[in-house]
Amino acid sequence: IASLEGESRPHHDVLLRMVDENGNELQASEFRGAAEKFGLMPILDRWSTAGVLAMLAKTPETAEPPSLLLKLSESTLKDAEGFLAWLTEALKARPLKPGELVFELQELRLQNHIRKAKTLTSGLRELGAGVSIDHFGTGANSAQLLDHIPASYLKFNPAFTQQFNDKDTFKKMSSLMEIAQQHS
Repeated sequence: IASLEGESRPHHDVLLRMVDENGNELQASEFRGAAEKFGLMPILDRWSTAGVLAMLAKTPETAEPPSLLLKLSESTLKDAEGFLAWLTEALKARPLKPGELVFELQELRLQNHIRKAKTLTSGLRELGAGVSIDHFGTGANSAQLLDHIPASYLKFNPAFTQQFNDKDTFKKMSSLMEIAQQHS
């Protein structure tokens, strides 16, 4: 992920994969539906977060770690207090360094659970983590969401780049970028 403001720290999306019984690698899209159906997403979110924290703990003290962006599910958003309690305990061994971990949530999920979103994002920031809004620009109140959820990063909805030549799409994206810059 490249910074448009010239930030030198590298940013990386953390991608979840699973290996099946035949040794084949499965993308998250291939098992996420089943995990959601059986209520396993909070467990998957905590497992992937623990893996990222273990990896960050191995980073040499002298090195500036990259900024890792890790998606969280709607189930974890709904269990904001439980996830924050778990994360607080997990970070006792090694607190986060500024900017090294950013939790990513989809805009529409944040809007659908605004109270939980405020609790979760506020708690994450207190623990030293950043917040990224994914698929930004899809909701009817994208600009207003930034008043409630101060985000470290915004990842615009891919539809903006797919329809970049459309004047209305370009105008909406330009407007959202201006608003985002005012909130930074």
